[in-house]
Amino acid sequence: MGSIETLERIVNSANLINGKETGKETMKTAYTIGRTMSYDQALNEGPVYKTGARDDYFGGWVWKTVQEAEDFLKTTHLPFMTDLFSIYELKLPHCWKENVSTNPDIYGVHNLLNNAEIIEKVNTMTTETKE
Repeated sequence: MGSIETLERIVNSANLINGKETGKETMKTAYTIGRTMSYDQALNEGPVYKTGARDDYFGGWVWKTVQEAEDFLKTTHLPFMTDLFSIYELKLPHCWKENVSTNPDIYGVHNLLNNAEIIEKVNTMTTETKE
């Protein structure tokens, strides 16, 4: 994908996130983070889904934009963030409002309410915790 196509996709995603319409679609994408090795392997084997909320789980972490996910990875000091992570695009089954928690969790991120298909890897980052 060329840089112009990538830029158009980001702008279209931002418009959809902000409740605007592009064509006949409404915002049905979100972004998540995952361990690159695990997620890439799973994507090569078939459809993969990020888990939504259930009785024993609040639901996977999601962000509205790639930049928000990148910012989280750059600033977090959580012990399990020391491996190589990537950002992945999710296809939400419904709009953001119906698929994502209204309020952020204790880490300041939103939780996925319904399972959502992981479409593709968007970005790769390395984060390290300070001892």
